[in-house]
Amino acid sequence: MSAPNSPSSDDDAAIAVPVAEPVAAFPTLSKIWDDQYCEKCDVGGSAGWKCLRCGESFKPVHHTRAVAHFAKIPAQGVQVCSAQIPELEYKRYVDLWTVTRKRKTEIKMVSMTITEDKEERLETASKRLFDESNKKPKIPSEMQQYLRSAGLSNSPTKRGGQPAIDTAFENMVQTNITHMNHAKMDMAVASFFHESNIPFNVVGSSSFKLMLSYARLVGKDYKPPNRNSLGTTLLDINHKNCIEHNQENLCREADVFGLSWLSDGATIGRMPLINVLGLCADSPPTCVAIEDCSGHMSAGGRKDARYIAELMEGIIEPYDPDKSRSTLFWFDGASNVQKAGKILEAKFPRSYTLHGGEHVVALFFSDIAKIFEIKVRYYVCLMSYASYYSHFV
Repeated sequence: MSAPNSPSSDDDAAIAVPVAEPVAAFPTLSKIWDDQYCEKCDVGGSAGWKCLRCGESFKPVHHTRAVAHFAKIPAQGVQVCSAQIPELEYKRYVDLWTVTRKRKTEIKMVSMTITEDKEERLETASKRLFDESNKKPKIPSEMQQYLRSAGLSNSPTKRGGQPAIDTAFENMVQTNITHMNHAKMDMAVASFFHESNIPFNVVGSSSFKLMLSYARLVGKDYKPPNRNSLGTTLLDINHKNCIEHNQENLCREADVFGLSWLSDGATIGRMPLINVLGLCADSPPTCVAIEDCSGHMSAGGRKDARYIAELMEGIIEPYDPDKSRSTLFWFDGASNVQKAGKILEAKFPRSYTLHGGEHVVALFFSDIAKIFEIKVRYYVCLMSYASYYSHFV
């Protein structure tokens, strides 16, 4: 008796042919970071990503370059993947590359449309500004001034006078072009300020004026920095220059007058911070450091005297490596910073610690303002002022 589901004697000579099951299609990728072989990681202290197929790491985190790497698209600013990728998986990367390029093309076209619209509106606004600034006739007076300087105002029939008059009219046309260019520049600056919600007093900034003066020197091949370079490379360079500039100013006369240090702690947006300011006789208080204590606090630490003293010592060391320039430490009345000041006095032999009285006075008046009678008078004063002000506004 044969066993169940066993082949019969007639089927012994038959060869069983396996039936190929349909292969399920891989899900479409919307972002390369959703792929299991693309992993975001830290590369050399900066945010980057790693290809788990070829094992190469890259930085920064750049979606288009990552897609080009897996799709093996050359000349995209990234090395192509050297691993063998199955056909169905490789097709996913090619499809994602096509969608990415299409999206970038659409964004570029929209940006060009917006730019053209802005140029058209800017042209109209510039003409209006030009007309407003030329309501009073300026050209005849300029022509008269030119003719007067050329010696033609009193002798119109002077030999050679006609070419000088033609030159005067050419100068008039050039003056119109110059005024129109000035009007375009004014409206471009105004539109930038209005659309970006930038305070109007920024036009008085020396940095803004310096930027415009440098803008006159660059050619048409100049490309402004993008948002990535503004937030990384250029920001790091500015930060380094600022630190070096502050250090140079503080240490210029430090050997003669010594250095004073002010520090206080604050918690802003649930972030524990400690700020340090330095000053010398010939320089105003300068922000030296703002330290984030989140890592220390999350590890179970506290902002005690020992921690504050070690933190201050590390910050001051580049300014006072031999511990002979620091002469004064200012802290408020909190016990932890006062004890930290005593520790710093031992580490910096020429220094002593003073109690910052202004902070204590502010706390004193803050406590007084909480008294009921004073609080009532305070609110009555505010209401009276608001009523008086709104009446005249």
